Amino acid sequence: MADRGMRGSFTSFLREPIFHFVLAGSLLFGLVQLNTPPDPQAIRIDDRVISQLAARYQRQFGEAPPADRFRALIGRHIYEEALYRHGLALGLDRGDEIVRRRIVQKMEFLAGDEGDVGEPTPAQLRAWYQTHQDRYRQPEQISFRQIYFSPDKNGEAAALTRARNALQKVTAGVAVDAIQSDQFSEGEHFILVEPGQIERIFGSSALTQQVSSLPLNQWSGPLRSGLGWHLVRLEAKIADKPPALESISGRLRQDWREDRMAANQRDAIGRILKDFVVVRAGVAKSL
Repeated sequence: MADRGMRGSFTSFLREPIFHFVLAGSLLFGLVQLNTPPDPQAIRIDDRVISQLAARYQRQFGEAPPADRFRALIGRHIYEEALYRHGLALGLDRGDEIVRRRIVQKMEFLAGDEGDVGEPTPAQLRAWYQTHQDRYRQPEQISFRQIYFSPDKNGEAAALTRARNALQKVTAGVAVDAIQSDQFSEGEHFILVEPGQIERIFGSSALTQQVSSLPLNQWSGPLRSGLGWHLVRLEAKIADKPPALESISGRLRQDWREDRMAANQRDAIGRILKDFVVVRAGVAKSL
């Protein structure tokens, strides 16, 4: 859709007077070129340059450049091209780490952009999913309740004693509401939370490590968290599992395409590297 819009905008530009001016100049330049050897100082303004300038403006502003703006774009292009070529002639690119890095990045981009990888077939998508299932596994989820005992009131030992006494009471059938516990800022009931969420709430602690392996539907503990002591009742547990292929097909297609593009990039860069020979001169053998 964007390409069609760009082509439409470019078609409108073709009707602009500036285009006919540039076209006439290009034709005249072409006739001169037939009788003159190529000039390394010549800055060529052709259909490719015009298309690139128009497309760049279209991407930035969402519309084709007006005639006066396009004249300025061509002037800027000539200005930059002249300074760029003169800089190269002076060798300003040599030894410049920023220029070196930018060229390497552009080559990596071009290498990864070689050809359209297309869309995977259903068989390719299934094969990809089978090979990379662990990437898409849904983490374990659990639901549990907790009763909190803070060490801030009377110290660590007192909080642990209160928790042990409370465990005896709830195990004997005393209602949770009748237990003298402390308020926990994150609440008492946690529904289908993942390991990462539990660790963010309770810290890297015995509670975080043991909660998912507790027996179902009975009070356990006391377990220490980064905040104090807890009695915990595990209510539900959903093991980690890979999702159905159909539920993540869009993500799978995108990952497959990115993998193929990365493979294309590795192959293209590999072909470039084969053309070079490394010569060791005055370098330690251990390197």
